[in-house]
Amino acid sequence: MITLAAIDDPLEALAEGGRRYRALALAHPMDFQLMFLRTVPGFEPSDQAKAVAAQAFDGLVAAVQRAMRAGLIAEGSPTMLAQIIWAGIHGWVALELCGIGFAEDQDAGADLLCASIQLGLRPPSLRG
Repeated sequence: MITLAAIDDPLEALAEGGRRYRALALAHPMDFQLMFLRTVPGFEPSDQAKAVAAQAFDGLVAAVQRAMRAGLIAEGSPTMLAQIIWAGIHGWVALELCGIGFAEDQDAGADLLCASIQLGLRPPSLRG
């Protein structure tokens, strides 16, 4: 599997990151629920798991910075914008895994969410 950094189009790299996040969660729903939905009271991820998660988030921040440098995302805090992107796709996946949602085509909905987030983060000159 190629890295997101190897994808030429910075916006496509961000979209692919969202698709991969969702695919991993759907392939391992119990892990996702344990890590993020805290389905086991008192569960705390290990330091190693937290380090892996931080490394993955750093990859998203780097992808945001690349899109920002290309003028495809408005200037701002790359960490804040990465958190916004993550929150969007994470929320979609959490609802999907819990069976809460009304969209008939979950794939199309997830893609539309990623595109909508990207559109909202674009500089005003590119929103037209």
